[in-house]
Order: sequence, then structure tokens, then C-alpha cells
Amino acid sequence: MFRDDRQTALDDCIVSCKDVAIHYEEAAGIVDDAQLSELFKEVAGQRREMAAELERHLLKLGDVPSDPDSDSEAARELFLRIKTALS
Repeated sequence: MFRDDRQTALDDCIVSCKDVAIHYEEAAGIVDDAQLSELFKEVAGQRREMAAELERHLLKLGDVPSDPDSDSEAARELFLRIKTALS
């Protein structure tokens, strides 16, 4: 079964929300400021909630949501940590 435009758009938004949540969680673990870390964790949680809500809508349209590319995420996290360590 092929996705229609609505399903594709929703899935893209879901993956983007999940990606952003991952980045905020990573940032929360890197920053030294406790308040900023908490803010990043809060924003990550909000993005995960958004992704979950969009997933429910996508399921109603008869499709299953995609997940972010875990290999790409691992490489991006490694790069970010190396860049942070060197700066």
C-alpha cells in the first residue's frame, strides 16, 4: 500500500518531532545550566507528546508511523559530543 499525501505529511511531521525531541534530550545532557537542562527536557517531552498525537491520527488513516533513522541519530550524537569536547 502506498501512502497518500496526508499520510506522508503526517509521517514526516512525526519523524521530525521525534528527531527534535532526541536533540533536546541530548542538549539537556550536555549543558551545565540546570535550569536550561530542565527546559530542554520539558521541550523534548512536549515534542514526544506531539508525535504521539500525530501518530494516533496517522493510525486512523490506516498507516503506521516511521521511526527516526537510529544509525543517523547515533552518528549525529557522536559528532555533537566530539564537537562539544573540542570546543
